[in-house]
Amino acid sequence: MQEKTKPMRDAARVLAENRGLICYIIRPIVGDENLVDDCFSAVSEIVIQKYAAYYNESKGSLTVWLTKVARNGALNFVKSRRNQILAGSEEASEILEKHAGEDRTANEPEELLLRKEMMQELAAALRGLKDSEKKLILRKYYYMQPMSQIAAEMGMSLRAAEGKLYRIKKKLLADIEQQRKGGSAHVEQK
Repeated sequence: MQEKTKPMRDAARVLAENRGLICYIIRPIVGDENLVDDCFSAVSEIVIQKYAAYYNESKGSLTVWLTKVARNGALNFVKSRRNQILAGSEEASEILEKHAGEDRTANEPEELLLRKEMMQELAAALRGLKDSEKKLILRKYYYMQPMSQIAAEMGMSLRAAEGKLYRIKKKLLADIEQQRKGGSAHVEQK
């Protein structure tokens, strides 16, 4: 019994010490401040279940692992909540069925190959960005933070942050187009 309770106590300690980080990650994804606690509870369950089995100090930092679990848990929470709300109406059920059919075509070999190629092109273009540009892209599209939050934490005006994001996206598109024409992407910058 002692062996099973220690990882649970460790996970509970980690959750208590990192509640701020986890809420920081899930708040922009959930969007509704009233649901942050519910989402935190869902993420907490995942952390408690997976802490002993999946987290290993030799593989990376605890903060990175928690960030990943919090982000994915929040996305699953939002998706589950959306499906619960939509399942209540007949019209919504028809929409869900229609989209389920679209998801099946996304798993066909041609679609999978195209998606893989696009991901490789994007990865190559991302490697050509400066670290500060990568951070902006990550915060906006991976962590789904609002531009106002990103701008405030980066010490810039909202307009400046939006302009920078726009220029980065143009640069990524140009790199991808260059790759498709047979050239190489921008040289990696730091």
